[in-house]
Amino acid sequence: MARGLRLGANDYVTKPFSYEVLQARVEAMFRNAEQLPETIVKDTLTLKIRPMEVHFKDQKLKLPPAEFYLLQLLAENEGKDLKMEYLYEQVWGADMISDPTAVRNTVSRLRKKIEGSGYTISAVYGGRYRFEREK
Repeated sequence: MARGLRLGANDYVTKPFSYEVLQARVEAMFRNAEQLPETIVKDTLTLKIRPMEVHFKDQKLKLPPAEFYLLQLLAENEGKDLKMEYLYEQVWGADMISDPTAVRNTVSRLRKKIEGSGYTISAVYGGRYRFEREK
C-alpha cells in the first residue's frame, strides 16, 4: 500500500470491497482532479501539476516525486506553517512514526534547487515548515 502511494497512487481499495464504495472513490477522484490547478506560478518558479514538471528561469528542474509533491504542497500553502507530520503523511502516504529525516532531507534538497527563485522554505519552531518569499 505505502509503496503504491509513494509511486503516485492517490487511493487504494482492499479486498473484499463493495462496488458502491469503489464507485464513490472513483467519483471522488474525478471531483478532486477537477479542483486542482494545472499550474502554480511563484515568481520565477512554475509547477506544472501534470506532467509533474518544475520550471525555474526557463530550465526544467528534475525532481523525484516526493520532492515534487512536497514543493507543490508547500507552494499551495504559501505563508502557512505546516507540521512536519502533516507533510510526511501527505507526501509519503503514511504516519510519521518518530523519524523526521525524510522530510528534513527532502526540504534541504528543495532549498538548494529553488535557490534564487525568490522563494525559500523556512524552518519554523515546533517542527514546522513555511514556503515564503525570500527576505
